[in-house]
Amino acid sequence: MTVENEKADEGKRNENGAGGGAAADNGDLWGSDMYPERRGAKLKRNWWKWLIGAQGRESIDKNKCEDNVYRCIKKSPIIKLMMGALKSSGCEIDIRRHISCEVCNPIVTGGYDSEFNQIVVCQNSASSESMVRGVLLHEMIH
Repeated sequence: MTVENEKADEGKRNENGAGGGAAADNGDLWGSDMYPERRGAKLKRNWWKWLIGAQGRESIDKNKCEDNVYRCIKKSPIIKLMMGALKSSGCEIDIRRHISCEVCNPIVTGGYDSEFNQIVVCQNSASSESMVRGVLLHEMIH
């Protein structure tokens, strides 16, 4: 779905009275509040969380996430199967281009960004290899 189609679809939902959320009010893409850094928002820092070690480890989490993605792509039979199926359909996946580890809203573990044509793996939520595998599989099915 293209950006224009998403905005048009969003407008139709608003005309019907459904889905009058904050994203619909300011013209943003649906779900962009789940991945704030993708749209230019800065990560809010909290000195207390930093002090107790709950924040300030984004680079460590990103490296761990990217390592989990790489291991899933190399070792997981189901991910290999999905990548092969996508490739045979003409949708070859370049790991560096089509998969991104980012800080997200804590209630999601990943998603798909149709504007950038990327699978987003939430480095702060999908912390294990099995969770990353689940995110990759779910988004590749779409």
